[in-house]
Amino acid sequence: MMLAMVQAYSGNFPKHHPSVATPSKDVVMITGLREALGAVLLAELITSNDVIRVFAVNRKDPSGATLLTGKRLRWNAKV
Repeated sequence: MMLAMVQAYSGNFPKHHPSVATPSKDVVMITGLREALGAVLLAELITSNDVIRVFAVNRKDPSGATLLTGKRLRWNAKV
């Protein structure tokens, strides 16, 4: 039934012609960088030859610290 509905309602769509070329390398958006795994993943993405751009999104730190400052404070607290 679902396939019949898709065929019935999508048959007259015009062909899509992208206005922007597809990048030759990956563009990545990552969240959750305040913890250890997020930091490791970000480091891997930044150094990857397959990634052209990384967008990093985080929640605001309650203390008002920047991401880098917050990481340093947490690292120093562990040492």
